[in-house]
Amino acid sequence: MNPRSFVLCILVLALVASSAYAQRDSSMITRRVERLTTALSLTPEQVTKARAIYAKEFSEGNALRDKFKDDPEGMQKARLERQKRIDEQLLPLLTPEQKTKYEEFKKQRPGGWGGRPPGDGK
Repeated sequence: MNPRSFVLCILVLALVASSAYAQRDSSMITRRVERLTTALSLTPEQVTKARAIYAKEFSEGNALRDKFKDDPEGMQKARLERQKRIDEQLLPLLTPEQKTKYEEFKKQRPGGWGGRPPGDGK
């Protein structure tokens, strides 16, 4: 394989990989916003704002995965900080009734959005 073809192959692979991450993130954002919409009866305006919050945080989450790829404890701490930032941005959008429901909703998910309690090791 000549050097030019090799570089082209690498570029195509990088594009495919980044596209796969974007699709995965979009799917996760959609699922999370749908869960919130169902649990909290979000209005269309709240859905739009929540989607924007998650999109921003997910783009930063990709950088965190790279940064903490060899540091699970650091990644756990960063994930919890990211969830705190999400909460700080979401709560002002919610009505008092929705805030109460949101706190109950979070208690039902002991491992947070990931679904596993911290330290489960699986």
